[in-house]
Amino acid sequence: MFTLFKNKNLINLENFESSYILNIKSYTSLNKDKEPLIIERKSKIKLKQIIEGSRIINTYFLTETEENSNDENFNKFFKKLSFLSFITEELKIERSLRGQILTLLNMDQIEKKWKNWKEKKLYEFLPILKDQENFVTSFEKGLLFLKDNIKNELAYILLFPEIYQFKDYISTAREFTSLYIFDSRLIKGAEIKYKFYISDISQKEFSHKINIHLKSEITNKHELTILLKSLENKYNGITDYKFFEDLFYNIDKSTGKIIYAKLELTENISEGHEYKYLIDLYPLEISINSETEKIYKTYKGKDFTLKDWEKFEQKQFDDFVNNKLINKDHDLFNNEK
Repeated sequence: MFTLFKNKNLINLENFESSYILNIKSYTSLNKDKEPLIIERKSKIKLKQIIEGSRIINTYFLTETEENSNDENFNKFFKKLSFLSFITEELKIERSLRGQILTLLNMDQIEKKWKNWKEKKLYEFLPILKDQENFVTSFEKGLLFLKDNIKNELAYILLFPEIYQFKDYISTAREFTSLYIFDSRLIKGAEIKYKFYISDISQKEFSHKINIHLKSEITNKHELTILLKSLENKYNGITDYKFFEDLFYNIDKSTGKIIYAKLELTENISEGHEYKYLIDLYPLEISINSETEKIYKTYKGKDFTLKDWEKFEQKQFDDFVNNKLINKDHDLFNNEK
C-alpha cells in the first residue's frame, strides 16, 4: 500500500490585518552629465484581507505619507497636492484565489470624494479658470488610470502578490502569473509586457515563514526588438537595453500575510540613460513596553526579545535578497547570463 503524492499549495489563505511602512524610491537619469531625478515616498499603511468564497477582498488604507525630491520644483508640487491624498486613501480591491487583482470595488466612493472636493474647494486651490481646467483634466486622467490599470501599478503588484496558485513542489517547467504591462519611462510609447515566475524558495525547518523570489520574463520581445532597432539613431545607439523586475517576499505560509517584501525594477538604454524603481515593505515598528523586553525566543543558544527577533528576521530576509541580486548580470530581456 502506498500514498499518492499530493502537491499542496505553497501558501494557505486566511483573514488577517496588519500595518506596514512602505518606502518607494524612483531614480531617473536621462543624461549622464546631469544629476538624476530622485523621488522618495514614505508611507504608513494598513492592509486587511478577508476570504469570501472564491475571491479575496483586500482593503488598503493610507494613514500617513510624505514625498520629497532632489528637485525643488517637485517638492513644491508635492506640498501643494499632499492634502488630496485623502481621495484615494482607502482602496477596496477584489482578487482571485490566485491573488490576481480583478477590480477596484470602491471607485464610486473615490469619485464621490473627488467630485465633492472639486465643487467646494477647487476655486480656493486654483482661482484661475484655465489652471482649474488643466488640473481637473490631469487629476481625472490619473483616477481613470487607477481604475483601469491598478493591476499594473508597481506598489500594488508588491502588496497584492499573485502567487497562491504555486505549489509546494516547484516543477522544472516554469509556471507563470498573469500578464503585466509596464509603460517605458525611457522610450516614449513603448510597452513592456511581462509575467513573473518563481526563481527561488527558502524556508527554515519547522518555520511557518517562507522566502520567495520571483523574476520577470518579457512576453513581447519580438515587438520590442523591432522598436529598439528603429530608435537607435534617436537615442545615439541603444547599446545595452535592459529591463528586469524582481520581487522578494517573506510570507507567513499559514495565512498569506506578508512580513517583509521588496521590489526592484531597472530599465536601462545606455550609460546615463536609466530608470530604477525600488520598494521596501516592512512591519510598522512595535511599541517598546515591558512585554516586548521579555525573552521572546531562544535560537541557537541566544535569547531574543520580540523586537530583537524582528530585527534578526529582517536581516535574514535582507541577506536572502542580497544573495540573489549580487553580481547579477542580464542580457537584453532579463535572461541571466
